[in-house]
Amino acid sequence: MTGKVLLVHGLLNADSWLRPLAARLRRQGFETELFGYSSLLDGPQRAVPRLVDRLRQSPADALLGHSLGGLIALESLRSAPDLVVPRVVCLGSPLRGSLTARNLAGRVCPAPACRAPRRRSASAAGPRRPRSGA
Repeated sequence: MTGKVLLVHGLLNADSWLRPLAARLRRQGFETELFGYSSLLDGPQRAVPRLVDRLRQSPADALLGHSLGGLIALESLRSAPDLVVPRVVCLGSPLRGSLTARNLAGRVCPAPACRAPRRRSASAAGPRRPRSGA
């Protein structure tokens, strides 16, 4: 085996969404596990401590996060610097913030009931930083 990879899904996905990628990694010799959370109901504020607990119980050699999952992976390691995870792979994660997510936030569901889940997920994306030279 080449190590254990814990896969973390993104916004509006379930852990099952990453099963095909997990299968490909297993064919390459990796042990894989999926980490699921409710991106709309719980958001990153609850997912981060759950991921930290999961990593304490079952350490991983790498975290692979898609979109919001990459942000959750990075925030988990930032909040628990004692955890040793040698590699983090972020696939399509808005590491510099997401203008699209902010623009869509008010258009997709402007109702008050939709604002809290969006805020929970958007807070993990962080503020948008201007590009150098802009």
